[in-house]
Amino acid sequence: YSIDNLMSEARRLVLDWHDNHEEVLLCGGAMTSDFFDRFGIGAAQFGMHYGKFNKEGVPSKTITKKILEDGGKFGISAIDTAHLYGESEKVLGSTGEVLNKYKVYTKTPKFDRPVIKKSNAIELRQALERSLNLLGISVVEGLLIHHAEDLMTPGGEYLYQELVDLKS
Repeated sequence: YSIDNLMSEARRLVLDWHDNHEEVLLCGGAMTSDFFDRFGIGAAQFGMHYGKFNKEGVPSKTITKKILEDGGKFGISAIDTAHLYGESEKVLGSTGEVLNKYKVYTKTPKFDRPVIKKSNAIELRQALERSLNLLGISVVEGLLIHHAEDLMTPGGEYLYQELVDLKS
């Protein structure tokens, strides 16, 4: 999509961000840096071949860093990554200071089990610690449940309590 297509579609769907800033010029004009402050970058493609339109595979670390630098110039403020996105967290961690300009959100691993045990809550904590190490940061803006059904599985309260503890 071009920005004009994106904005037209937002208006058609009555999305609340399409008129977020009156100074946005859609026809090749300059955009203010706060226009994209409610947008984030999905980082799955940085760590694995992902996406319907991905014809070239995983971008290099250099290209990933450039994407983050350019995104920051537009005011994009968040990155969504996950333990399950291949090398994504490692690649993002290699971008150094550039990553510090973003709010980073990552996700829990998938617990594909008929019953969740206390040991799975420990595994969740260890996965977050690994993610932080790979990303080269000390905290994330948010930790999302990658598979919500894990919380509904018998014993899911162990995961919930671990999330509450991690938040503290």
